[in-house]
Amino acid sequence: MRKKILSGLLAFLLIGNIAVAKPDISDTSAVKVAVLLPMHLDSLFKYGQYRYKNAIPKFALPGLEFYSGVQMAVDALNNEGVKARVEIVDLYKFGALNTLYSFSNPNMPNLVIGVVQNAPELRQVSDKAKEFQIPFISASYPNDGGITNNPFLYITNSTLPVHVKSVAEKVKENSNAKTVVVFVRSGNRDNRIKTYLEQAARDMKKFEFKYVNLTDSFSVSSISQHLDSSGTNYVIGGILDSKFGARIVKALSSVSDSYATRIFGMPTWDDQDFTKNEYKNVEVVYTTPFVSYTLNPQLYNTLNTEYKKIANSRPSDMFFRGYELTYRYVKNLASNREKFSNKINEKDFKVFADFNFEAVSNGENKIDFYENDKVYFILKADGVLKGIL
Repeated sequence: MRKKILSGLLAFLLIGNIAVAKPDISDTSAVKVAVLLPMHLDSLFKYGQYRYKNAIPKFALPGLEFYSGVQMAVDALNNEGVKARVEIVDLYKFGALNTLYSFSNPNMPNLVIGVVQNAPELRQVSDKAKEFQIPFISASYPNDGGITNNPFLYITNSTLPVHVKSVAEKVKENSNAKTVVVFVRSGNRDNRIKTYLEQAARDMKKFEFKYVNLTDSFSVSSISQHLDSSGTNYVIGGILDSKFGARIVKALSSVSDSYATRIFGMPTWDDQDFTKNEYKNVEVVYTTPFVSYTLNPQLYNTLNTEYKKIANSRPSDMFFRGYELTYRYVKNLASNREKFSNKINEKDFKVFADFNFEAVSNGENKIDFYENDKVYFILKADGVLKGIL
């Protein structure tokens, strides 16, 4: 990373937060947005001095990448004349949440966007959102964290039930078979995937899943005996462990001359590199709510180029996520300040992906949270992107 990013971090440390968009403070029409990020500034700096020379430690990258995306989104909003004050707040700075969520705060936000890294953090922030009745858009994993009765929480990173249901529906759409094979892991915590698939099968009707339990020492034949050589096999890898999923793909590759296969994996499979020869000739599909590189290629290429000028490297998904969520929902809020919650699904300010927030209820006519139920299917062959289904 270049010194420009490091100097931005230093300014952040010294100021405590950065208002990256500053409208006329007398203009009461300007909306106020806070972006909560795990910047780890107390770990990165000591007595105002950066501790890692010209490097960025891995633990700080997600927050920093998102931060860079926010900055570019704010530049775009400023150029368009959007009246907004966007403030970055270090989630890990002592007392930051209590300072932000305080009736004595003159810049109390109308909206909070945040990256949390575990369930306790998500609960802490969402509890504040509920207490002060300020919408909180969660931009990252974990998903719901067991939170209930909080209509001010908006989850962009779809929960596992949404992913599994979407996979079931897509497989039925693609396959002519009435029964689809699902490879699962014996005695594994992924049993909940089977529960979600069973519910999806009941909803779709006249459609069944055949579950094949695989042990840690499974053989190729334990997979191939369930395949059909007369056409393309559409199967599901009902396993969250991406490394175990990769072993299944490897086994399918070894028999690909006899059995053509498209395997639908879980969203966790996106961290696997399927370009190796041991995975060739197998189509791998997995789900994700975030897609940038094909849905708006012109903007994607522009942002990619601008980022390289700053960091001399390729941006991660977190960079594009920071840009997308900041640009879209700050602009949405500025246009629909009094009706933001009702207008949150409008596509007027869409950047890359569609986000469709639907209420998740606990069955007592109370909203637990709002969840993005729109996911995309990434199709890869030999590790190369072949399309979005």
